[in-house]
Amino acid sequence: MIDKFEQWIARHSREYKSVTEKEKRFRIFEENMKSIEKFNNDGAANKSYKQGPNAFTDMTIQEFQATYTGYKAHYKSSSTINSTLFGNNNKALKKSIDWRQHGVVTPVKQQAIAAFSTVGAVEGVYKITTGKLVSFSEQELVDCLHPDGCGRVGDMKEAFKYISEKGIFTEQQYPYVGKAGKCRTGPNLVKISGYSGFSNGSNLLMEALKAQPISLGINSRAKGFNHYSSGVYNGGCGTNLLEITILRLLTIVS
Repeated sequence: MIDKFEQWIARHSREYKSVTEKEKRFRIFEENMKSIEKFNNDGAANKSYKQGPNAFTDMTIQEFQATYTGYKAHYKSSSTINSTLFGNNNKALKKSIDWRQHGVVTPVKQQAIAAFSTVGAVEGVYKITTGKLVSFSEQELVDCLHPDGCGRVGDMKEAFKYISEKGIFTEQQYPYVGKAGKCRTGPNLVKISGYSGFSNGSNLLMEALKAQPISLGINSRAKGFNHYSSGVYNGGCGTNLLEITILRLLTIVS
């Protein structure tokens, strides 16, 4: 197990302040790996996803939750969808839709905060609107939503509001660095013109989803969520923390 731990350290460029800290992290890593292996071996054929070592494998579940969770699900659900925003409502709804197959989704990022979910929706609508798939800047939201330096973006509504008022840079212009920094301002590429929220189970959700990718938050406190590796996650998602935020319109800033 120590060899796996050393390989994991090299892969994730992890550094520890002392030998004592490294030993502590190894013990946590070892326990997490036992849990991962047990999950993957017990009834694996009936599971749609796998667990595995990732960037959080040297953290306890309490540390993971304290560091990477914090979505504020307080946005009330909308009751209607404007057909001019989401297309023809008379079209039959599909049972499923995979926007990746339509080429409107950028590669997977480390989506640890609401900024990533928000930006993903903007990227999808920008592709649908312009035909260009562009990665936008989560770092701008991290730096500019909380200029006091806390760097926590726990509310998609807050992030959408910022983009509607200020616009947003591209990822190339304002790359992600994984920590809060000084807010940069300047001529941003796009602004959005509106957004709506829909609670879990809303019959309006698929109506919106057929028109564009959406932004959502789930309860990542479910057991084993922090060990996700691949596949379609079908573990516990909770009910109290799930809220959907739908992007409406896009304005190209010239």
